[in-house]
Amino acid sequence: MHTSAIPERNRLAVSIVKLASRAFLSPFFKLNIRGIENIPANKSFVLLPKHQRWEDIPLIAISIERPLYFVAKQELFNNFLSKRIIAMLGGLPLNREKPNRSRFTFSTVLHKLEQKEGVVVFPEGTYYKNHMGSGHTGFIRMIYTNVKTVFLPAGIKYSNAFGRKLVDITFGKPVGNNNFNNPKELLDYIMNEIAGLSSL
Repeated sequence: MHTSAIPERNRLAVSIVKLASRAFLSPFFKLNIRGIENIPANKSFVLLPKHQRWEDIPLIAISIERPLYFVAKQELFNNFLSKRIIAMLGGLPLNREKPNRSRFTFSTVLHKLEQKEGVVVFPEGTYYKNHMGSGHTGFIRMIYTNVKTVFLPAGIKYSNAFGRKLVDITFGKPVGNNNFNNPKELLDYIMNEIAGLSSL
């Protein structure tokens, strides 16, 4: 792995981008955050949230104090606005149709976890509004077999309201590699937890 090729982010710049994202989103969304105490303070973790819409990414970013790295589908980097926001928040593109083109993202994720950073992976791979999609084992298997870390499910629920849309983000309890016999068992547990945390 050529770690010298992996860009390091200025944490002050990340904080400024998060403040700007909060200002941009606050007229449209009202956040209700639960389980924030489950986010590790000083060690690596993989956050596995429900995926409802592209705004999940900045909303999760402003919900957690720690800077995060987001594995996001390549299509989100094709739109100018979402590309700018996601890239500045630590977005890493994943080409689901041609995984070989995502080798740099794979290497970056492993490197960041070794550095005790937080990484966000959406196990459904794309949006499933108000219902659960199937979980994909590929990226989770790669992490599970290469790095000792903890995995956290997260629920996201959007509710219609007058004026701003209500968004409930609930972070579940962390579990480690050693709690499961294989990545499929881990994924099945995570998907079940995400459904419950999202009230689905």
